Amino acid sequence: MKWQPASFIPLGFEMNRAMFKDQERQLKPLLDQYEKEEFDRSIAYAMEYNSSLKINVWSDGYKETVLYKKSIPIPCISPGNIDK
Repeated sequence: MKWQPASFIPLGFEMNRAMFKDQERQLKPLLDQYEKEEFDRSIAYAMEYNSSLKINVWSDGYKETVLYKKSIPIPCISPGNIDK
């Protein structure tokens, strides 16, 4: 009975976390034509030269960072693939 009033503390922590996370929300950014073209150039460069690319994506009020890493495919060598 003595510790029963302290049972609300985990709920309070959860409410604080939700409140602080909600404060980090951002409005959807408006991109002009120059920024769109810059994104296209960056993506085309990464695809042409097999390089990695870091993209910031807006999703439901939050900005997420996506890392695109293009790997070079290595052919599998098996006895059936070797020319004799």
